[in-house]
Amino acid sequence: MKKLKENPTLLYILIIAACFFYTGSAYMSQMYLLTDYYSDEAVDIITSALNYGLQALGMLLFMLGMKKLPSLFRKKQPFIAILATGTPFMAGMLLIKNGLAMCILGSVFNLFIGIYFGYYLTMLAAFVDEKRLGFAYGISYAVATVGTYAISLIGDSSFLVSEAVVVLYIIFALLTIALLMYSEDIPVEAEDKKSFDNESKSVEANPINEENEVNPKNLFPTLKWLIIIVFLMAFVSSAGSGLYLALPASSDVNFTLTRAFYAIGLIVTGIIIDRSRQLGGLLTLASLTYPLIATSLLSNGENGTLALCISYMFLGFFAVYRVVAFADLGKKNKAFLPAAGLGLMIARFVDVIITILLFYVDMSQNTKLISTALIYSLTLVLFILFLLKEHSGFKHEIASEPALSKEALLARFSEKYGLTAREQEILSCIDAGKNDSEIAEQFFISKSTVRFHISNLMKKTGCTSRVEVVRKLAQEQ
Repeated sequence: MKKLKENPTLLYILIIAACFFYTGSAYMSQMYLLTDYYSDEAVDIITSALNYGLQALGMLLFMLGMKKLPSLFRKKQPFIAILATGTPFMAGMLLIKNGLAMCILGSVFNLFIGIYFGYYLTMLAAFVDEKRLGFAYGISYAVATVGTYAISLIGDSSFLVSEAVVVLYIIFALLTIALLMYSEDIPVEAEDKKSFDNESKSVEANPINEENEVNPKNLFPTLKWLIIIVFLMAFVSSAGSGLYLALPASSDVNFTLTRAFYAIGLIVTGIIIDRSRQLGGLLTLASLTYPLIATSLLSNGENGTLALCISYMFLGFFAVYRVVAFADLGKKNKAFLPAAGLGLMIARFVDVIITILLFYVDMSQNTKLISTALIYSLTLVLFILFLLKEHSGFKHEIASEPALSKEALLARFSEKYGLTAREQEILSCIDAGKNDSEIAEQFFISKSTVRFHISNLMKKTGCTSRVEVVRKLAQEQ
């Protein structure tokens, strides 16, 4: 277990995989069990509208909690407590043989699921290296998705709706709790930091570089653009998939098999998006065309299972992009860490809207297809404008914001004036306002030795006082 603490990427992959396998599989079990009590249309409304809406609400509650009560919500103990509290609702949802009770208990459980999403996606943004974010998220969801597919094969899907499966879910809930014991508390915003100084963690446990954090004001425009773009992407993705599911060719598809293909898309996307965020975004946008193409070309076709599997594979692009895009903001400034789950929350809200529209708005298939295609065109234009803005904004940020940390600035200044390592250390102390006695005590040297190094420092930099050398250092910024 010591290796897990030393490898945060692996630790949080396992936490997300275990938690998502537990919640995703329980969600599937409820969906299959509900078919014994309600029509297919009613089950779709419950699982894709009611449950998804409650998951979105749970994520929203977590975000509000992180902003209003960071001293509570940033800790791992509340996550553990909420996991433990939600598990009995899951068990009751699957064990009580009553349709209404199953819906009520399932509603509470899905609210908990949303809070789980908020916690572990924020942990992902806080502790996994930026260059591994996509892969970490993709592989964790892929493992969980394949796990759900694997248990659906046991007994020709009978195990998925058996009482024994509840024991398996409880085991994975406990496994998630055990893994959380080795996790760190979520870091706080700069303005809250002083109140938590005594609880601060090591720098190695938190890959966010505080000294290089971007000014939050510079990130708000990006946040607004991402909210609009991800909302439109979610609309195209959900509407396009909904349109395809309405085709005759999809009436006898193997839905559990699609999850295996979904896993492939998640992993591939994670690798691509880690190499290039721009390329990952463009491929995500391109992947949204598949449901539209399938709807227009396969209206009377066959091989519904194969076509839907390909659709889910492409869906992996959007699933990863909607998380990484917002997690990146948390990497740039901790104030945006609570927004790590915002992309998934938006997608869940859109799923609710699309489900209601597809069931209750009377429009022809062609009208729905044309409307979705027009929204896709708008998304394409806005996304290209967003990329251009981010590129120019990045250049502006380089010109206007400090590009170097204090350590890097000192190193560059020392190299420029030929300072020794000891002179650089003493310059750092002078810049921090320390006197000769404090410097001597810090390095276990005499005051006269300190003054000797300071004298050499002055000569090399051409300064006549400590104030002047500090001012000269500041001008290098």
